[in-house]
Amino acid sequence: RPRAFDLAGLTEAGTSPWDAPAVLTNAQVKIRFWRLDCAMPALARNADGDELLFVHAGSGELYCDYGHLSYRTGDYLLLLSEGRLVNLGN
Repeated sequence: RPRAFDLAGLTEAGTSPWDAPAVLTNAQVKIRFWRLDCAMPALARNADGDELLFVHAGSGELYCDYGHLSYRTGDYLLLLSEGRLVNLGN
């Protein structure tokens, strides 16, 4: 059964994807809506599960243990849960 969610009211910008409000959750998956207005002030690490980020608008740089990667609108960023440090900047 299709669902529609109005996320326009979620305008608060956060400094980490793990602080973003959860829209949908179950035992295996959390779907969050995260807005990044400036570069992350610190590195972040998640060892609990993989993270998949979709870039809806904008561009920036992903910095991690492997180096850096440029991203832009429409890109998916897969962050594997091997305890890697990441930082997103724009």
